[in-house]
Amino acid sequence: MSVTPGEPHPFDIEPKTGWYAETNTYATERKRQADVFVFCVLTHTDKVTVDPLNLDQWDFYILSTNRLNAAVGEQKSITLGSLLRQNPARASFADLRACIEAAAQELPVGS
Repeated sequence: MSVTPGEPHPFDIEPKTGWYAETNTYATERKRQADVFVFCVLTHTDKVTVDPLNLDQWDFYILSTNRLNAAVGEQKSITLGSLLRQNPARASFADLRACIEAAAQELPVGS
């Protein structure tokens, strides 16, 4: 998959086989294991002052797995542009918890 310079790499959203630590076994069904996805993009562009540990230099996009599944099905990756077309919640690090909790409460699409 090619990436345009300056554009973030696609995000991996491929459904996976879950693993159960209690029994050391794998699930038989491949699915997206999380209830909510948080996509993180380092948006600071000045190479002199960029600091990946500074959370103010990041954008966080939150999307429930229900909405992601309805939008892209079994798709294995998603670009930032395609993600933004799904109207994810955008949050600062300070607001991240509230946005995750709100997304986790969303009903499945079509309910």
